[in-house]
Amino acid sequence: MKRIIALSLCLFMILVLTACKSEEAKRVDKMIDDIGTVTLDSEEAISEAEHAVVSLDTEDRDQLENVDKLKEKRKEYTLLVNQEKVENVESLIDSIGEVSLTNTEKLEEAKTAYNALPKEAKELVSNYNIIEEAESTLSTLRVDKVIALIDGIGTVTKESEEKIKEAEEAYKALSSDEQNKVTNYFKLTDARTELTSLKKSEVEERKDNALAKLDKHFDDVTGLTYYMPSVTPEYVNDRSYVLAYLGGKDDDMSLFIRTDYVGDDWIFYDTLIINADGKTYTKKLNYSDITHDNGGGQVWEFYNQQANTSDIDWLKAIANADKAVVRFTGKYQYDLTISESDKKAIGNAVEAYEAVLEYTLYDVNEALKNY
Repeated sequence: MKRIIALSLCLFMILVLTACKSEEAKRVDKMIDDIGTVTLDSEEAISEAEHAVVSLDTEDRDQLENVDKLKEKRKEYTLLVNQEKVENVESLIDSIGEVSLTNTEKLEEAKTAYNALPKEAKELVSNYNIIEEAESTLSTLRVDKVIALIDGIGTVTKESEEKIKEAEEAYKALSSDEQNKVTNYFKLTDARTELTSLKKSEVEERKDNALAKLDKHFDDVTGLTYYMPSVTPEYVNDRSYVLAYLGGKDDDMSLFIRTDYVGDDWIFYDTLIINADGKTYTKKLNYSDITHDNGGGQVWEFYNQQANTSDIDWLKAIANADKAVVRFTGKYQYDLTISESDKKAIGNAVEAYEAVLEYTLYDVNEALKNY
């Protein structure tokens, strides 16, 4: 009897609660019921029901009976979507086939699709091992290619640069694990060292040949070495000229400009205006660096200072010109036509300076080039 009474009370409470449910709560519960069996087309209905639940006020939401049912339908829909994505990914993986260094598109497509899956979906992919095997094969092919490129360098000559660079770039493109599998990497480093040595010897030979065109003078007091054009006058009152030469330590040579005006009267020059085949340059001089002297009825104004980078342009222009005229100008002026022998001497000095500079900076430039 007591059991019958308890059941009657429960039915009564259900009827009371149902009778008290708001119309909004009834509407949303019906929306959830109307979703029915979940398919891949259920997204809109589920989303609308979820939005309707959120839109209810607290009192109406508390009266809902189908909230848990809605959550289950969302889980069912997510599982269906993931299953479809997984099937698509598995199909892409199955189509990978045999990979090669020039045939990786299908592998990359499958990897991209797999990586786009949510974590829970990735766990459902049954044939991921095919991707792993394909990547392992591709890795082996990349390593084998680098080994072959290194072996293909052969005896190193000055013409080996392209092969060495190709092998170096291929090696750098490998992962660290793959690099560790390149068993002949030492051959590549040895080849680069040998090529660098050969190229430096070539640069050194170029430097020595350029310096050989100049007269070498060693100052045992200062420890400085000078490379002078053979046409350089011995005395400052010999003639007017514009010349260049090298001076300094063997590992730190600088280019110098030497200009000299010799005449019957002073011109007090502080500027050189250079015209080389119609192209003009201007070189300003520090007047205090110019030595003024006289004797034997002549005067001379002598300048001897280190050149700067911009001076190389007009020095080269003089060396390569059919006609070059330098105007010594100050309070007065004097025009000097540069002789063929002086033009050649200037060219030799600039050539030697650039060859020395190239040799001095060779190791630095090589390091930067291969950085």
